[in-house]
Amino acid sequence: MVPLLYVVGDAILFIVGLIITTIIIYAATHIMGERDGWGRTFLAAIIGFIVYYIFHTLISGLLGALIGFIVWLYVIKVLYRVGWVRAFITAVIVAILIFIVGLILPVVHVG
Repeated sequence: MVPLLYVVGDAILFIVGLIITTIIIYAATHIMGERDGWGRTFLAAIIGFIVYYIFHTLISGLLGALIGFIVWLYVIKVLYRVGWVRAFITAVIVAILIFIVGLILPVVHVG
């Protein structure tokens, strides 16, 4: 049995991660000239998480990551009604912003 504290902690980390990812996707899509709202951005973050989780669980390693990335590109392409190149550039911007935030967040961590 998993202690309730672990479940609550994991839920909080998931929610915080989802909020941060939503903000990053919002920034990346705005850099690319898209002006859709937070709802579509939140949907992209949720679908991105689900896609990553499914492919990371079913197909481990580089192949799972590659397939998950391609499916997520398709999600961006459909949600934002852009071509493959714009979806790819958006995804690269998201990855760069996530990397930068990942460097900053451990420094701001309180606990």
